[in-house]
Amino acid sequence: MQENYLMNTPSIKLNCRQAVGKLSIIGSEGPVQDGNVRVTLQKHAFHFGCNAFGWNKTNRLRHTHAQSGASDGDQLESDVMRIRRRIKKHAEAYDLRTRGDDWEYVQRFLELFNFAVVPFYENAVQPNSDTFRLHRASQIAAWAKHNGMTVKGHPLLFHHKGWLPDWMLQLNEQEYWETMEQRYKTLLEHFGHKLAYWDFINEPMGHPTPAPNVSESVCRAHELARRYTNCHGLTLNFSQTEVARAPWHPQTFKMIDEILDRGVRPDVLGVQAHLGRITEQGWDQFCSTIEKFKSYGLPIHITESTLSSGNDLPQELSEQKQAQDLEKFYTYLFAQPLVKAVIWWDLTDRHSFCLIGGLLRHDLSPKPAFQSLRRLVYETWHTDETMKIINGQASFTGYTGRYDACIELPNGLSLLRSFDLNPQDDQVIELDIRPAHTL
Repeated sequence: MQENYLMNTPSIKLNCRQAVGKLSIIGSEGPVQDGNVRVTLQKHAFHFGCNAFGWNKTNRLRHTHAQSGASDGDQLESDVMRIRRRIKKHAEAYDLRTRGDDWEYVQRFLELFNFAVVPFYENAVQPNSDTFRLHRASQIAAWAKHNGMTVKGHPLLFHHKGWLPDWMLQLNEQEYWETMEQRYKTLLEHFGHKLAYWDFINEPMGHPTPAPNVSESVCRAHELARRYTNCHGLTLNFSQTEVARAPWHPQTFKMIDEILDRGVRPDVLGVQAHLGRITEQGWDQFCSTIEKFKSYGLPIHITESTLSSGNDLPQELSEQKQAQDLEKFYTYLFAQPLVKAVIWWDLTDRHSFCLIGGLLRHDLSPKPAFQSLRRLVYETWHTDETMKIINGQASFTGYTGRYDACIELPNGLSLLRSFDLNPQDDQVIELDIRPAHTL
């Protein structure tokens, strides 16, 4: 089965991403008897994501703010606009190529993704024991929300020496967890209602916290997150090493079993997939990992993914290979009902975790892989249909997500409505076009 998925991707069935929408169009005199309705998918329910770490940073412009911490939502959005005006005002200080980099990054990001990851690494957010620097994270989150994206915070806890400030490394076990409680409380109370997902602990096997064992660390982290947020997107995030390589993976799955036995149930299991220059053996290993995670019956996010366009081939052929691998990768995952998100890490070669693993080159021009993913999202896995309205009814089969419906009446009037197509059977979606409901 795995070999069929990977070697013959066109044969994959995508019924798990589609649903039947039964529209009921109601007018002033009851069900609309005649006309047409065109439905167009605007945003997939599936999360096509990327970290947004390069936002307003691509050409290293910096913005200082008089206030520390974060402002409310309205203030944050005005901050974003002020930054844009500032960039434009001072653009003459930069050459033409550099001047446009941040703008190019934003446009390419919005062109492809509906899900953004915001950074909350300890060393950046808490450089000192009495300081929380939240302004940059607030800016990115506000920008993403303003543009209709689902937003995730990464991470709440990551006990990696490279990402911890020096003062945290000096804490004993009790001090560390007291510090973590204050961190969780501060971040979740401020951002909890704005962000749909959080990595409540990141790579716990490879970078264990001060605790008797890893299971205890995960349980403590989960309890803290639940204490300060009712978010339904708490993610237990594993590195590729933790789930796919000996001797890590047996212990990883044993730990998952242990926390589930203790009643700790993450909302999402996160799996990283920095596959680099992927081989057939690598594909088999990756698919085996996904199959194992599927056995838990929990939603799965591919939380970090990269495929390299660097190998011994000429650049053009290397980039074509990356595009082919990307299409295989996404098609396989899109066909897995429990997989709800794939997050690329990073959009550009400038910041990619994997060498030359971005979808944009260093000059921010799109690679073939960028175009391949765009084609999948907006052409192959897209719904745009026009149906005849008969006795107030129309139905279609489409990919789940957010839709616009344009109702065209016999008198020439066109009305726009929006609705969500959810993955459930026999759903009736009422579109009310009576005058009181006219946009």
